[in-house]
Amino acid sequence: MLASSGSRALTVLVWHYHDDDVGGPDAWVQLVATGLPPSASRARLRHYRVDIHHSNSHGAWVALGSPATPTPSEYATLERSSDLALLEGAPTSISVGSGVARVEFAIERHAVSLVVLDELE
Repeated sequence: MLASSGSRALTVLVWHYHDDDVGGPDAWVQLVATGLPPSASRARLRHYRVDIHHSNSHGAWVALGSPATPTPSEYATLERSSDLALLEGAPTSISVGSGVARVEFAIERHAVSLVVLDELE
């Protein structure tokens, strides 16, 4: 896990790495962010994911049948699939209390999550 904070945002990168390229159980992440402004009661949560289903042009290429020479339409699909995707599709709002925010989520093996907390109110 790596984290970075600024005056109005906290960014955390979480990954579930395994040396072997085999399936396995998800990891449960309990992220406790401390040191947020004590006056904040809410924060915007944006949770981005890179895994087999999100932000993954290789997964999209395999789903297209692994074309050696993608058509223009397939190429456009591959480009769109490489965009960083929000896990839930839209930012959400979470509670902050006494300078602490909590975010819990499952992350599958070989996945990466980028969690951004900002717009503290």
